[in-house]
This record gives sequence, structure tokens and C-alpha cells, in this order.
Amino acid sequence: MTHPILQYKEKTGQSYYTLGWQFGFQNINPATNIRRYCLIEDDPSKWRFPKWDAILRIEKATGKEVNRKNLIDAWIKRHEEVNEK
Repeated sequence: MTHPILQYKEKTGQSYYTLGWQFGFQNINPATNIRRYCLIEDDPSKWRFPKWDAILRIEKATGKEVNRKNLIDAWIKRHEEVNEK
């Protein structure tokens, strides 16, 4: 299962950095937030689940193409994949 944010990234052709800005992250490196949310690393300690306000911003920015349900489903699926190894 490809993470919904990665699917949206591929569909729109944006970088992690521009997605971070689109989703309202205005810290030094918004790309870091997005990469952590996408669960790319095999080490779960590097993963982050977005806080509620970030989920709402992501839903709004993507027109609910990326939504809370598919973020939760991706989180559960990724944990299952890593625990199977």
C-alpha cells in the first residue's frame, strides 16, 4: 500500500518541500514533516502521525483526497508490514 500523501505527491508532481508549504508547514524544512508522515523509513521511531490541526490542513489542501481515514489506514498497514519482518 502506497501512503496517501505519496500518492498525492506523485499525482501532482510536487516535491516534499512544496507539499509541506501547501499543507501549511512553515518551519525551517517543511519537507521533513511530510517525509516523516509518509512512513518511508523502516525504523518506526522516525515516523510521525500528524496532529489533528495538520490533518485538517492536509484534508483542506488536497480536497479530502488525502483524509483522516486513509492516513489512519496507512499507519496501521505500515506497522503491520514492519512487524512482519
